[in-house]
Amino acid sequence: MRRDRSSKPRRSTTFHRFETREKVLREDKKRARLLRKTAANIPVSGNVPVLSGARELRRLAARLERVQEGRIPRTLASSRKMRRVRRKVFRAIMQEFEVFEDEEVRTFTVISRSWCIDPERLQILTAKHLKRQFLSHLERSGISSIEGCLVAFIHGEFEPTSGLFQLHLHGMGTRKKVRALHRLKGNWGYLKTVTGSHPIRVEMVRNRAAQVSYLLKSYWPSRAVREVDGVQRRNRDKRRIPEPYHSEVLCWFHRQTLGDMTIVQGGRFLPNGELRLSCPVVDDADSDF
Repeated sequence: MRRDRSSKPRRSTTFHRFETREKVLREDKKRARLLRKTAANIPVSGNVPVLSGARELRRLAARLERVQEGRIPRTLASSRKMRRVRRKVFRAIMQEFEVFEDEEVRTFTVISRSWCIDPERLQILTAKHLKRQFLSHLERSGISSIEGCLVAFIHGEFEPTSGLFQLHLHGMGTRKKVRALHRLKGNWGYLKTVTGSHPIRVEMVRNRAAQVSYLLKSYWPSRAVREVDGVQRRNRDKRRIPEPYHSEVLCWFHRQTLGDMTIVQGGRFLPNGELRLSCPVVDDADSDF
């Protein structure tokens, strides 16, 4: 059975490095300017074809420009909206996972080569499709039936040299469930990337607030890959995705829902944003990882 919440003190839900209201407002204004600039340069921007229509870009820009007291744009393309969403999700995960000690949970990152896509495919691919695909992989590999729970969110990075997006998942779950993700290796594109990154990366929980706040991001970064001594290396520094790719990502975010961007097993998110886990606390001390 799961532990009684009242039997142990509540963990701190202090938000870790969350943007200020002023910062996200400035970000939305900048995004709107970039969207309008890209729309004005259709059919190409920076010698790159613009896939989204000028009308779609301008309508999204208008949403982000609205600054009304107490009103947040109803789109995941808004930095203000994502700040609110991330705070709610962060609080829900922290509170629901508080019944588990740090050694009972793990965070993870999952990458598939099949999720390395060009801008044209990004406009076609939906978060719902990627979510269903991953859940199918969990079922076919026998991970779904393993006792425990996990929560994951779709994220992505842009590689400016190739012009490709690498989508991946960041998540958290109980140790036994997360450890079983290694079963995915070698199947469905879960192979090492060109830079040598492992398709399944599992980490112990040492700073819960920092690691949980990392699971859901409000933006996708641009990280270049360069050759160093004959080996492909991904730059550590993260920059804003160049146009028109940045505007294409914002349009993609605008078309998705948080539910489609979220993967949950052993629980569910309620309509009010609360998380409810149904998995029990189990003794899984046979391995340190």
